Amino acid sequence: MAFPQNGRRSLDGSVGRTQSASSPRALQAILGSRLRGLRRARGLTQTEAAGHLGHHASKISRLETGCGGCRDEDLRALLELYAVDESERGRYLIWARRVGHSWWPDDRDGDDSSLDALLDLAPLRHIRAYEQSVVPELLQTPDYARAVLELVHPTRTAAAIDRLLAARARRRALLDHDTPPLLWIHVELTALRRRIGGKAVWDKQIEYLQELAHRPRVTLQIVDDDLNEPARLGHGFTSFRFADPRLPDLVCIPQLTGVVCLDEAAHTDEYLQALDRLSSTATQRAQTLTRLAELRN
Repeated sequence: MAFPQNGRRSLDGSVGRTQSASSPRALQAILGSRLRGLRRARGLTQTEAAGHLGHHASKISRLETGCGGCRDEDLRALLELYAVDESERGRYLIWARRVGHSWWPDDRDGDDSSLDALLDLAPLRHIRAYEQSVVPELLQTPDYARAVLELVHPTRTAAAIDRLLAARARRRALLDHDTPPLLWIHVELTALRRRIGGKAVWDKQIEYLQELAHRPRVTLQIVDDDLNEPARLGHGFTSFRFADPRLPDLVCIPQLTGVVCLDEAAHTDEYLQALDRLSSTATQRAQTLTRLAELRN
């Protein structure tokens, strides 16, 4: 089973988009797409929005197609014009400041603002991930997630850990929507054997994976120890495909001090093709359930 690539048929039967070399960068295109939707919801033309800023309509056109950036003061003015709630404007500003940068530094206060802004601004169609060290974030129970965060961030305050946990809970809630994104996860067997948080926490985590593995929109594949493809991948990552077919894919690679984000097709396709190769040898659904049952026994 192969995950949908550009131009191939997807898991839900639709045909994926083909991204050209001239496609906008994902970080710019996501913001532009959302601003276009806000403008249209207010019944405004590009000319009217541009006039509010004292610019030509081409300025709004470039912004909405992901071909141009936006200064803080211009974005604030647009958000006010589009009647975006004051409490939500910060997410747009955070996202705009990330545009043009592949590196998202870690927020030392522990609120994961950048990734939350991404998920809020751009509805997702597919999420695909590979993890070699721990249970992937979207599949973690709250107790397991706390144990992982305390292990990864030993110097963070309890309040910072709580904020990170709250952010993860918001992202995990994606799985409980009426029509959640298709989720395809590849995880190393070694990662599942690590009893992070102790046996009781680990038992609940494996039990939760067994429940998730039965969900129709979740595919969980376990990578056995004797496979060599993980040695080529070298690190975990998450790939996002957006509901808007005009938006390019995004691959996020977590680091200890931040996240690297790739949005050029030449890079993102390389990661998805590597997972295609891995998925052909990792466990299928029945085998996955058997492995999880064996772990608990």
